[in-house]
Amino acid sequence: MPQLQLISSVFVLTVNLVCSLVLWTMCGGSRPKRVLALLSTLLTGWNLFAVLLLPELRFDRLSFHYLMATTSGAALIYIYLQLLMSPARVTLRRIVGLYGAPAVLAVAYLGVRLVWPHVELEAGYRDIRLHLDSPELWLRIAAGGCFLLYFLRVVFLVARLWPEHRRRIAGLYSWRERIGLGWVPFVAALFVVYGSVVVVDLFFGRPDSVQAVVFNFFFAGFYLTLNLMGVRQQDVYTYGESTDVDDRQPPPTAVMNSATRRRLRQELPGLMETNKVYLDPELRLDTVATMLNTNRTYISAVLNDDLGKSFIVWVNEYRVEEAKRLMTGGGGREKSISEIAEKSGFKSNSSFTEFFRRQTGISPGKFRSRLMTHDS
Repeated sequence: MPQLQLISSVFVLTVNLVCSLVLWTMCGGSRPKRVLALLSTLLTGWNLFAVLLLPELRFDRLSFHYLMATTSGAALIYIYLQLLMSPARVTLRRIVGLYGAPAVLAVAYLGVRLVWPHVELEAGYRDIRLHLDSPELWLRIAAGGCFLLYFLRVVFLVARLWPEHRRRIAGLYSWRERIGLGWVPFVAALFVVYGSVVVVDLFFGRPDSVQAVVFNFFFAGFYLTLNLMGVRQQDVYTYGESTDVDDRQPPPTAVMNSATRRRLRQELPGLMETNKVYLDPELRLDTVATMLNTNRTYISAVLNDDLGKSFIVWVNEYRVEEAKRLMTGGGGREKSISEIAEKSGFKSNSSFTEFFRRQTGISPGKFRSRLMTHDS
């Protein structure tokens, strides 16, 4: 069993080392990717500390380096998701405030560990009452509590910000590919399982058990999944409200007059039907506002209040109609579904199918099959 535990620990170390190298190479000017790269680098350091530098602690399931790895990871995951899902700035002061607790605990533990013996808890939490005079044990308990705090903060952050993010991009962009963050709920669900595994390991883990191996592999799997998603993820708010300031935006108290509303209701359909701006796969609300010499707040008000549609739904309805026209016109049978999607302004087949099915009730392929059956 110790040999298997060593193999699993080395595997965790390798996963985090490779992820950190890839992310530092690809991060460029991306703040979220830099945070994710820092996360992998930090976890690499803690795992190196566990596997190579302190072999006498290597297989202790309540040893502090595992708690610090999970606590540090939860803190940085919180910062990473905040950067991805919200246009609000994450200041250095906020980062220090979020990350201060695990940093202080780590320094305090390393100091105490030099002079205080390590406490072995053979029977998990049931042994804690036998070692209440150990500062080293109390620091481990504090680190466990710190992890649970960050764990809950991450879960509540996702529950609060992800729906807001979806509504925000639906009102600003005509596409969701690589900015929709559809993978965030999946990773959040994994994080809940991960937190449960940490808690079980903290209170019920035993040295030299198969549970330690399972914990290591789950630890590696979770962070590998998070890093793979992060590598593919495009920064959302490089386009968004945090960096793209429209000087024509009215103050929050401004009310659109009736003449402006009537003008926009008349000009919006013409912009689509005459100029066919929906064929731009990365059409944004700001672009439409510029073309009509107004601001995105007024455009959103007309779409939401008068038409009852978000920007993304409104634009993609025109794209679906364009796709139907292409399929019914000459040469429609020869074009592939991918080609029709591209020529209609969609960024992907999946988005094409989603909006086409929403508007017509059937898939594009089935729609074309019915046309061919009718023609024959």
